[in-house]
Amino acid sequence: MKELPVVWNVFRDDWNARKIQRYNIFEHTSFMIDCADEIKKHKREYFQLEIRIRRTLMYYFWSKCEMEVIISDFPNGKIEEKVDVYSQVMMNWDVFYAYFWEHRAEIQKIGEEWKRRWRTR
Repeated sequence: MKELPVVWNVFRDDWNARKIQRYNIFEHTSFMIDCADEIKKHKREYFQLEIRIRRTLMYYFWSKCEMEVIISDFPNGKIEEKVDVYSQVMMNWDVFYAYFWEHRAEIQKIGEEWKRRWRTR
């Protein structure tokens, strides 16, 4: 896959490689397709689109074990917290959504391209 023009990295567990990896949430095909659809519906409605994107983000990344990592204190390891991708994005929601809004045309273009490619099979 070629590198996308939009990037928002989070930490995610790669079970196959058995390591924590950086993951660009915009590489998630269904998430991008749904975001493109929401942008198309709410193109100029900043706050309405914000609500819809938050829900879409929650649907794909909230409380799913494949999207969670455990953060632990070092060196003791006595304090642990499970953090999913949704929580990581929500920690910087204002910055994320400003980035999303600024790049919505690119996100919509990629999402629609992927929709044609994946949903017509």
